[in-house]
Parts: sequence; structure tokens; C-alpha cells
Amino acid sequence: MKVRELVLPSIKDPIKKSPGFHKKELADFKLDIMGKCAMSCSYCSTAATTPMRVNREKWADEAERQLGERLLPSAPNLTYRWSDFEERLDAQLATKPKGYTAAVVGLFGEGKTMVFSQLTDAFSPWAVAEGLTRRTLDKVLDRTSFRVRVLTKSAVVGSPAWVDFFRAHPGRFVVGLSIGTLDDNWARKVEIGTSS
Repeated sequence: MKVRELVLPSIKDPIKKSPGFHKKELADFKLDIMGKCAMSCSYCSTAATTPMRVNREKWADEAERQLGERLLPSAPNLTYRWSDFEERLDAQLATKPKGYTAAVVGLFGEGKTMVFSQLTDAFSPWAVAEGLTRRTLDKVLDRTSFRVRVLTKSAVVGSPAWVDFFRAHPGRFVVGLSIGTLDDNWARKVEIGTSS
């Protein structure tokens, strides 16, 4: 099934505090590079978040305008792409001290962990293919001191190029690849866009 893409404006500051992950001692901040990924896991909680509930009807109207079909956030194979995400991230990072070195004090994220894709999968095929995932991680590495926790259901993180990328930045990444099942037939029904 083809991915349907709805283009919406980004949130003002893409890097936000993450109270939920902080309580679990998994991360202090979060960064989602899109509003909704196209992995279409049937158990995904993103469609139930406050921004999705508050904007549900408005975004369904926008889906009808852009895609010719009234689609709610829970629709499978639907991604919410932020039209100005990179500009918003650049603007937010421009207000922070530059560079990452252990000797510099007060860098944005120093001593903190940021989860990369708390509600969405930044390794969604379109984001990786278009370079959005890599450009975003490069900016985070260059402009912050965060330790980055990557959470994904995409096996692309195990490819030689990505393994080399993570290894080139020792101490900066924790990478988690999750699978819901070893049964590929079940996964194709429940985790539609994920890797087998």
C-alpha cells in the first residue's frame, strides 16, 4: 500500500523536554522529525497524543484538501510531514552555544539524553531516502552535546553505512532496534511498514 503524505507546519521548537521518558530514566529531551510516521503499527499511540486529538478535525480537513480523502490520524500508511521542520530546528539550534567538545561548558544538552523519535520513527524509508534523518542527526551532533537515543523498527540502522556513522561518534549514540514478533506474516498485518 502506498504511503500517503500530509504536509503540515512544524511545531515551533522541535527539541522538547520529555517528562515521560525522563520518569523512566530513558531520556530528558525528545526530537521527532515528523508528526506521524508511515510505519502504521496498529498499536501505535501517536494518534492518541494531545496534538493529534486537538487537531484531529483540522488535519482531517487538510487531508481532504491535499489528498482528496478525509483521513484521521489513525489511518494506515499516512505520514504527517512537517513542511518547515529543518528551518524550525535550525532556528532553535541557532539560539544555543555552538560546537561539541568535552572542554566546552554549557552546551545545549550537556549531560542529557535526547530520544530521537519518541513518537515517530525517524528511520522511516522516505526520511532516510531523502536524507532528512542524516541531516537532522548531523545538526544534533554539530550543535548540541546530547547523547542520542535512537529508537526504530527499521533494520536500516544495521546497514554498514549507519553502523559506521554511529561508531564514528563514540559515546553519542544508544541505538535500539525493536521488533514485535518473529512471525513475519503477523508483522505484515500489525507492523505494516516495519522491517521483517
